[in-house]
Amino acid sequence: MDRAVHRRPGFTVNIAMASDRIAHYECGNGENPRGWHTGAGMVSWWAGASDQYTDWFWPTVDWYRLPGTTVSTKRLADREGGEWGTARPDARWVGGTTDGEYAALGQHLKGLGSTLRARKSWFCVADAVICLGAGITCADGVPVETIVDNRNLGESGTQRFVQGPNWAHLEDHGGWVLLDGEPQALREDRTGAWSDINTGSAPERRTRRWQTLWLDHGTDPRDAGYAYVLMPGASRRAVAHRAADRRWLSVLANDTIRQAVTVPALGCTAANFWQAGTAGPLTASAGASVLTVRRGRTATLCVSEPPRTGEPLEITWNRPVRRVVRADESVDVLSTGRRLRLRITPGRHAPRICVR
Repeated sequence: MDRAVHRRPGFTVNIAMASDRIAHYECGNGENPRGWHTGAGMVSWWAGASDQYTDWFWPTVDWYRLPGTTVSTKRLADREGGEWGTARPDARWVGGTTDGEYAALGQHLKGLGSTLRARKSWFCVADAVICLGAGITCADGVPVETIVDNRNLGESGTQRFVQGPNWAHLEDHGGWVLLDGEPQALREDRTGAWSDINTGSAPERRTRRWQTLWLDHGTDPRDAGYAYVLMPGASRRAVAHRAADRRWLSVLANDTIRQAVTVPALGCTAANFWQAGTAGPLTASAGASVLTVRRGRTATLCVSEPPRTGEPLEITWNRPVRRVVRADESVDVLSTGRRLRLRITPGRHAPRICVR
């Protein structure tokens, strides 16, 4: 599994990705024949006690609108791409880095049975996940969508859904701040049986109500993008306040070279470099994932090389640093002072550097 889990006191988020190491989805034994887009960035999340994914989620979900995914709406056959891990994309840059509390995650997305290509990033912080997409390009002749979310409301589905200027909130669930693009919303009833997706299961059919929020990139988009913030468990007031606060978040870059954000109140700056480039105070000589977190007089840098070439790379942090307090053996300190320059030799573990 190319999976990441972000746990906070009030919620848990799981992000599912696919790469040349990990299949788009697991299929076999008559099970999960329509899980095609699970690895296209599906974002599952729980805020407190929830039966979101155990109350007939899989028999009734729209398989083309799994939450968090970016997908071509091209129709696919059951078991598309093959069974038992054969449906793997030719995508190498998938992964990220973390300090154990915050994280920068990224995926070079290549669609299953599709011409879809995209760059997706998730920056996991204290009370939110910042979601960026760039370079969304496709030539399938059908619309391409990013599913901001798709929540299972159970049998009755009476939870109130409210949209404000650049935000949306779902009662008893949480909310979203929309930074780029106008979302579309749909509440619908969907019916299914476990036997639809598992040949050994019962044919009993049940209906569940769904609330979907998505961004329509149009038919055959070229270099489309998106930016939004997921706030699991947040109140409507908190979501509206976050949407109105222009200082909480800055998107430093969102393109096919790099995706990066900074959250000043948390002392956090993070970037995914798809290739050599600069984003805000950070520069990388090659593809890398970089996370910096300042706490008081010290700061921690975490670096990984998701393409897994094993080749050394240089990271520059354009910030005054008096000295390096601690660094892994894979790190060579090239300079301190007005800026910090490091040479990283990738290995099994992402190095962590502590500075003052």
